[in-house]
Amino acid sequence: MAVEIAVPVDEKVSKYVQALAEAERKSYSDVARALLEEGYKREIEKLHASYSRGEITLRRMARRLGLNYRELYQLLADKGLPL
Repeated sequence: MAVEIAVPVDEKVSKYVQALAEAERKSYSDVARALLEEGYKREIEKLHASYSRGEITLRRMARRLGLNYRELYQLLADKGLPL
């Protein structure tokens, strides 16, 4: 389910997103969404690596991602990441 958010960003960030949108011939919102989703993907990978090294628990990983256990298990399964 998609939700709409409004987030103020630094002018330099906004100019970067606009330049990228023009270069890729995409809308500003599509580029901003892709950047946000890529950051979320990297956070999942970073947290999973920390979990794999025993630095954090699944509970902490779920909490940091704003998920419950069931949602976290499904997310990891969907991404092919082992428990």
